[in-house]
Amino acid sequence: MAGTRLSGAAGGKGSDGMTTNVHQLMRLGLFTTVALILGLIELRLPFWPVLPGLKLGLANLATLLALDVFNARGVLAIVIARTCLAGLLGGGFGPAFAMSLSAGLTSAVVMLYAYRHWQPVLSIVGVSVAGALMHNFTQITVAALLVGSTGVYGYLPYLVLAGTLAGTGLGYAAALVISRLPSCGSAFRLTD
Repeated sequence: MAGTRLSGAAGGKGSDGMTTNVHQLMRLGLFTTVALILGLIELRLPFWPVLPGLKLGLANLATLLALDVFNARGVLAIVIARTCLAGLLGGGFGPAFAMSLSAGLTSAVVMLYAYRHWQPVLSIVGVSVAGALMHNFTQITVAALLVGSTGVYGYLPYLVLAGTLAGTGLGYAAALVISRLPSCGSAFRLTD
């Protein structure tokens, strides 16, 4: 599988280097758009008053699927582009953006490592849970830095539970998509 992944977020040369680059950018744009749309849909879901700020992380579904299609630069490019576009479309570039970008990147790095090095021992569900937990831990850490207090870590046990549940659900959703579209990865991949 490693030999068939994209050779870069926008790099790599096929028989026609320009066509290859355009196709790679189109694929990145498609995954970024899907992630952004899922994130925007999530904003419309009912608010959970019990755990303020809790989200399911629907945009992470696109990131999970991208793990099989892109190399690390491609996956990270999708996370960065989605987060920046979401900031432009609504949230701005304040503390929430800093928390989202840092958590998205650390989560993606953990999922990339787990997906590349721990499979088949760790399924896509386990990869998703690992990413969700890292996302929550990073957000709490950034929040602690922003407010200058470690008191926010008291919220972490609730986020661990919520992250485990959401990560499990998204992992199963990713597994379902992959099983229903077994050629999905090969349809988006380019050979080196």
